[in-house]
Amino acid sequence: MEIAERRSGDVTILEFSGRLAFGDGDGQARERIAAILAVGERKVLIGLAGVTALDSSGVGELVAAHIAATDVSAEIGLAQLSPRVAEVLKITHVIDVFKIFDSLEEGLVFFS
Repeated sequence: MEIAERRSGDVTILEFSGRLAFGDGDGQARERIAAILAVGERKVLIGLAGVTALDSSGVGELVAAHIAATDVSAEIGLAQLSPRVAEVLKITHVIDVFKIFDSLEEGLVFFS
């Protein structure tokens, strides 16, 4: 998995691409988000348009990110969910935990 990072105002945008699955980035996402939160960032928007596969390990990474953010009063939003990723998040009931946006722009408006 690859993670591209950029900022827009006070929002950190992470764009994931590839497989968010066991053995393919299952830990990389957690480490990157933990590092962002550790330096005091409190608004994180994760773009998932490039995610080609999401399994239970990937869902676990997203849940761990949510918990870490909640612990420091930060917010994480998910944007650009493909139908496949959205379905996995719905089946696991994780979709209700996050703020979900159709686009990164919509998420940025929410966070501003």
